[in-house]
Amino acid sequence: MKNAQNFLKSSLTNKWTVITALSIITFFIVLTNLIINRSFIDKIMYIIEDELGNRLCIVSNKIAENIEYDILFGNIPSSFTNFFPSDISFLNTLLETEQQINDLQSLYIVDRDFHNIVSFPAIYKPGEIVSHLVADSVFFQLTLQDSVVASPMYEVSGNYFKTAYAPLKNDIGTIIGVVIVEASASQFNTIREFQRYMNVGLAFTFAIFGIAILFIYWIVSQFSQLQISAQRNERLASMGQMAATVAHEIRNPLGIIKSTAEVMKAQHAKAKLSDELLGFIPDEVDRLNRLITDFLTFARDRDLNLTQSNIAATIDKTLR
Repeated sequence: MKNAQNFLKSSLTNKWTVITALSIITFFIVLTNLIINRSFIDKIMYIIEDELGNRLCIVSNKIAENIEYDILFGNIPSSFTNFFPSDISFLNTLLETEQQINDLQSLYIVDRDFHNIVSFPAIYKPGEIVSHLVADSVFFQLTLQDSVVASPMYEVSGNYFKTAYAPLKNDIGTIIGVVIVEASASQFNTIREFQRYMNVGLAFTFAIFGIAILFIYWIVSQFSQLQISAQRNERLASMGQMAATVAHEIRNPLGIIKSTAEVMKAQHAKAKLSDELLGFIPDEVDRLNRLITDFLTFARDRDLNLTQSNIAATIDKTLR
C-alpha cells in the first residue's frame, strides 16, 4: 500500500507523466466525441433510408393494386401479350401521374423475366431487358413470391437511389409482373457531404491536437531547462557568498601571521641576528592577500570603469 502511494505521489509530481496523462485523456475525449457523432449520423441515415423504403413500398403496392383493379374490371388485358398500344399509353399515363405526385425518379412495369412493358421516363423500349435491375435479382425473386420489398440504397455517379418492388397479379391472382419504383435520395448526398467534411475536420483536429501536444512538450522542456539553469545559478551564487565569507575569515589569521613575522623580524634586527626566512613570511602573506582580494573582487558584482588608454603603449609593453 505504501509503495503504491509513493508511486502515485511520484507520478503526480512528475510533470511529464501528468502532461502525458492529460494528453491521452484529451485524445480519447476527442475521439469518443467524434465516434458518437459518426454513430449519430449513421443512425440518421438508417432512419431516413428505412422511411424512404417504406414510402416506396407503399407507392409501388398502390400502383400495382390500381392496375389490378383495371385488369379485374376489364379495362386492360390480364396478360401482357394481349396489350394494345392504347393499353401501354394508359399505363404510361398512370406512371407519369404517380411520378409527379410522389416525386419519383423512374417507374417500371416488367414481366417475370425483367422485360420492360412500360416505363416512365421511357428509358427502355417495350420488350427490352431492364439491365440495371438484374443486380437486384434477389429482391426481384422475393417479389415474385408475393412480397413487397425495398432494396438497399445504391450509388450512381455520386447520387443515391432507392428501389421498391411490388408484385402485379392478374384477375385470377397469378403474378404476371412487377411494379418497380425508384426515388432519388438527395438528402443522402447532403449527409455524405457532411460526413466528408467531418472526416476532413477529424484529420485537421488530430493534426492540431498533435501540434498542440508537441508545442506543450517543447514549452515544458524549455521551462525545465530554465528552471535547472536558475537552480544552478542559485547554487553558484550561494557558493560565491560562502567562499567570500571563508576568504574574509582566512584574511584575519594572515594579518596576525604577518604582524607576528614583522615583530620577530624587528626583534632579530635589534639583536643583530640575520634570518632571511623571516623576510619571506610577510611577502607570502601579501601574495595570499592579493589572491584573496582578486577572488573577492571576482565574486562581487562590479560596475565597469571605462577609461581611455594608449593601445600602442599597451601592445609595446606586452611584447616586451
